Amino acid sequence: MLEKHEILGTDKSIYEKQGEQHFDYEEIIHLNEDINDYVLDGYISINKFDKEFFKPVYVKRV
Repeated sequence: MLEKHEILGTDKSIYEKQGEQHFDYEEIIHLNEDINDYVLDGYISINKFDKEFFKPVYVKRV
């Protein structure tokens, strides 16, 4: 997970929840897929320990 200062200035979207088309890195590895078949789509906002973090999410290339 990333902190806010690590994604400042990004042109990627920030989502409140993970969509059906989104996969995080662990899910891609678990599915035994090639990470190169996916592209970074944005970040999911996660509140943990009273702090905001961001998890990168990917979508499959078309």
